[in-house]
Amino acid sequence: MTDVSTRIKESLRGVTSQDPPTRRMAYLFIASCLGLLFTLSFVGSYFYQRHQISKAIQAEVEAQEKRRIEGIEEEKKSKMPPVYQSMGVFSLELREKPGVVRSKNSMNTAEMEIVVACKDPEVCEWVKSNLDVTRGELSALFVPMDRNQLLSLPGKKAFREEIREKINRLLRSRGIEGEVTDVLFPRFIMS
Repeated sequence: MTDVSTRIKESLRGVTSQDPPTRRMAYLFIASCLGLLFTLSFVGSYFYQRHQISKAIQAEVEAQEKRRIEGIEEEKKSKMPPVYQSMGVFSLELREKPGVVRSKNSMNTAEMEIVVACKDPEVCEWVKSNLDVTRGELSALFVPMDRNQLLSLPGKKAFREEIREKINRLLRSRGIEGEVTDVLFPRFIMS
């Protein structure tokens, strides 16, 4: 280190020297040192930028690969059959229109098993583990209903849609991602 500092001091003294060849060599030495510093800083900057660009390209490639894998997983999920969960059996009182004759043994009720189809298995697992909460949420829908309305295809479809919406609202309020995609009545008995 002392040797280098001594040489630098000698070069600086050489700039003020009376001898022209010594002065020229001092200027040449200083110019060479500055040129070397500029060259090293330029090369360092160049390689640093290349490194940054390669990191950005690598990050973009990884992001594209991640999106591609997520797309494949979504496609697999969409092709998978839905997961089903039984909610149990519900009873519903039926109303008759005035003037309709009813048999003596008729209880005027409908009994139905409700099964939900879930987009994700986690949703059905949540419904299964919180069956009492979910059934309680549906109890407001089971008020006396017109028999003919429940027998018609549009009436059943509307009732199933009400049940689906009620469960999905419950899931959203609890912060559960996913949804119930369909509601089925595998057993539907009217008496």
